[in-house]
Amino acid sequence: MASVDRRPLHLWFDHGLGDCTQFAQYLQLLRRRGYDIAVHFEENKGFLWRVAGIGYAPSEGAAHVGWTYRPDFNVPVATVDQSGNKVFGNFGRSPLPDLGDDKAVWDELCDTVELKARPFIGESALVDAKRLVEHLERPIVLLHSNGSNFQDAKDFPRTMLSELYRGLLDELECTLVLLDWDDRVPALRHGRVRHLRRDWGHLDLERLAAVMEESDLLIGVDSGPFHFASLSSIPSLGVFYGHYPSCVALPRSRAAMMTRNGEGYRDVNIKRRRRWNIVGNWLVVAADARHVSG
Repeated sequence: MASVDRRPLHLWFDHGLGDCTQFAQYLQLLRRRGYDIAVHFEENKGFLWRVAGIGYAPSEGAAHVGWTYRPDFNVPVATVDQSGNKVFGNFGRSPLPDLGDDKAVWDELCDTVELKARPFIGESALVDAKRLVEHLERPIVLLHSNGSNFQDAKDFPRTMLSELYRGLLDELECTLVLLDWDDRVPALRHGRVRHLRRDWGHLDLERLAAVMEESDLLIGVDSGPFHFASLSSIPSLGVFYGHYPSCVALPRSRAAMMTRNGEGYRDVNIKRRRRWNIVGNWLVVAADARHVSG
């Protein structure tokens, strides 16, 4: 059988973990259409790109992908599923090729693309993850409460974190692992609390994926670890209040998304509930109240 020529596409993508995760999923659509893709990426995200089947490209000759925000970003329209979504807003924008019918491409992305990290996790990373969690009381809940950007629109207020920790410990009778790489959040002196950096040290993406596979639940704000969890089997709860879930996340069957339910959002929530698993908003209301009160 004659070989099929594949169209080379060398890109430069230097954005955060959440954007990289979603872009890697989008690139699967291009791979299906015959593009031979390589990406110039940051070394610390190499595991993600390996999962995606994307090779490394040198910066020379690679076309930079802006991955920008359109004016209608974060403005969901109840009758238009993809409205306001950042990924959709970058469909066909240079240097990315036009894939045709945007709505059909959107449905293909949401309904058929699923990347799995588990087959790419090495034995050493699996052993490390098992060692970290083997003596912890279950369920093990990973909590990522503070991100790196758009913090006013994403993060839990620092003043409510201790209360949140205690509420989760009491209600779930869990071990709480605070996913905090940069010492941004307060710790809690408690036998069922672990702080990532202070107790475990730095976790690279491969070991983070392994820990996710060994844990029972991830609760995260709209930031890298929540989106990266889409590559694992861990059930996740995303907490959104500044950004609407369908505008910043791709749907995932094992993720529920908590958002506001106030004026202007009721119809959107009804329309998005099935695909994005929209759920009640008590954490969102609490976070909003704490922001407002200072």
